[in-house]
Amino acid sequence: TYILVGCAEDITLKASKGTTEYSCRSGTGKLPAGTDTQISISIKGLLTYPPTAAQAVNMGAVDFFDWMDSGSIKNIKIFSEGIGDPVWTGPAIVESFEVSGPQSGSGGYSVELSSAAKFTRGLVVAV
Repeated sequence: TYILVGCAEDITLKASKGTTEYSCRSGTGKLPAGTDTQISISIKGLLTYPPTAAQAVNMGAVDFFDWMDSGSIKNIKIFSEGIGDPVWTGPAIVESFEVSGPQSGSGGYSVELSSAAKFTRGLVVAV
């Protein structure tokens, strides 16, 4: 079961692969390190405190803080709703959490997630 992120304004997924530098008589260079691709996800959202009924289906700032504070690993899914679009699934941890509250306007939060193991990539299919 996956929980939706409520009031998210921006979600960014970044994939990175470690490298190993080498040096030999013919020159130097870099090669893939042979480790799993690391996934990091940045989420920015509006700072809201939804009513109790909405809390069961939407994850907000307080939920992300509690997740980080617990140190637990949760399975997540990042996708859009278009048929044939990519979907990434895997275990993640919350690495950092931040709340901002400007003098005027809406407050916000940002959270950084990191993969705890290898993610898989599939496609959004018609239901």
